Amino acid sequence: MNEDRVKWNIAPFSVELRCTPKSVNLVFDAMSEAEVPPNYLLVTSSRHLRLPGARELKVTRINDGIFMAVGEGSKFLFKVTNTGVEDVNYEKSSVLSVLEDFGGTALMGELVEAASRKLNMPKEQVREEIAFLIRIGKLRARRNLIEIVKQSFY
Repeated sequence: MNEDRVKWNIAPFSVELRCTPKSVNLVFDAMSEAEVPPNYLLVTSSRHLRLPGARELKVTRINDGIFMAVGEGSKFLFKVTNTGVEDVNYEKSSVLSVLEDFGGTALMGELVEAASRKLNMPKEQVREEIAFLIRIGKLRARRNLIEIVKQSFY
């Protein structure tokens, strides 16, 4: 439903969508509950919809093609590529492992220097990864101190 609101770039030919009474529906960009049939599988909306029994996740774009979904006591990352949707796991990030060597906390300059040397990465690339890890909630920055965030619902 609302397929006119989605740009379909999945095939070099047009895709004809057909619904029957037994169809399970994908509803894109629903503006109200009235646009959602009782037999839906997935509903996307920029508005808060009250759908009985539905799981609600808030999806935020973190980076190019990388998104974070949060809701119902869970938080996970995924990326959208040309081949589909893939899980993203930054638990074993190389910069995180260097920070763990410091005991989970280090000054920004010390972490950048140590990670750059140990991982053979340019310092700017290390800073970018630290900024990314802060955005996704794996690290926390307090003044010049970087620390690993321990979250209970991962």
